[in-house]
Amino acid sequence: MFPKITVIIPVYKVEVFLCDCLDSLLSQTFREWIAVCVNDGSPDNSGRILDEYAKKDERIKVIHQNNKGCSEARNAAYPYINSPYVMFLDPDDMLHHHALEYLYKNMNNCQADIIWFDTLLFQENSKPTGCKYEYSNKLVYYKNPFQFYAIKNKLTSSKKTRMPGVVWNKIYKSEFVKNTPFAPGIFPCEDNLFTLEISAKVTRIAHLKQKLYFYRLRSTSIMRTLTIEKEKTNLRKQLLWYPEIKKRLQDQNCDLKTMNLFEIYLAENVFFKAIFRPFIKKRLGCETKSFVNQLITSDQFDFNKMKMKFKIILFLYKHNMKLLTKLLCYI
Repeated sequence: MFPKITVIIPVYKVEVFLCDCLDSLLSQTFREWIAVCVNDGSPDNSGRILDEYAKKDERIKVIHQNNKGCSEARNAAYPYINSPYVMFLDPDDMLHHHALEYLYKNMNNCQADIIWFDTLLFQENSKPTGCKYEYSNKLVYYKNPFQFYAIKNKLTSSKKTRMPGVVWNKIYKSEFVKNTPFAPGIFPCEDNLFTLEISAKVTRIAHLKQKLYFYRLRSTSIMRTLTIEKEKTNLRKQLLWYPEIKKRLQDQNCDLKTMNLFEIYLAENVFFKAIFRPFIKKRLGCETKSFVNQLITSDQFDFNKMKMKFKIILFLYKHNMKLLTKLLCYI
């Protein structure tokens, strides 16, 4: 039997929550799935737990590797994708027991390349509650996903629905995932880089307004313990990855409009919003003046493609008009 959905699970130091995650898979009403679990050199009992579950159910495949990080753990599962659709599941989270059934039906019947669905948040030591749904095919469709995600970072609907950059609340056509690797050594934001690239390759996405993913709120999660220095280091790594994304998009013959939007995204969202404005405001994640000046004189960003407001602020900064620069950054 060939699986219809491949679920990729990177595993590291989650022995307390891992059984909940795997049990949520085993309880799925849809059974034609395979879970590729990558033990990323976890020092606890996570690897042993995975092996025990694999013995009980042949749909659970386990890869053991030295610790390389979440991105390379997910990438290690790519050779095992042998299904039309792919999902990503974090090992401390859970799925609604109808999740795979509802998502497969919708992906099989609609014309979308990606469906993203809603998330239920629950506390670290509790269980998700109040999640009784019936099957729904009432999808909201969006064209031009790259334009919406990268430039506006939201989708135009009556409620201004946002498509999050995370990968675990979506189901994808496998053909797009296979040629979109995760950025090695980058965490957090590896999800955003993946979503940025894959949204430039697809033509249609859809939103299913059902909370099929259960996200566990943990006080010890890496996101909650991220230091300023780690954030700065991670940002520099991200800057090295954008040229890789650009090259792959060019190699895969993305149209000129998409490539132009990519340049706008780099200038406005990456340089201005993630680096320059925090630097001016002296807030979390700010960078040094020499680093900002180096980026301004580099050829990594096409500042001519930015909105006029951003161009004016950059002009003021270059001419040492500090007060006006700061004032406009706060507006």
